[in-house]
Amino acid sequence: KKLTKSLNQDSELQTMCENFKNLRLQRNLSIRELSRLTKVSVYMLKSLEQGIVPPRFGVNAFLRLCTFYQIPPDKIFRPL
Repeated sequence: KKLTKSLNQDSELQTMCENFKNLRLQRNLSIRELSRLTKVSVYMLKSLEQGIVPPRFGVNAFLRLCTFYQIPPDKIFRPL
């Protein structure tokens, strides 16, 4: 079977990426500072902010970002 993403999933991932970028900017953090504070690589953070979910972006990194921003994981997929 071929795996395909629905448009809904894609738009939710785009919203997640935009939310992570906006949350960082609201806190006046550089990507390097955020990386140091969350232990999520600069590469991953830059990719997310460009709207690209890197293949190695896993649950641990996702949860570290949600925890850092104090956002429930299910809320990050909707506009904040």
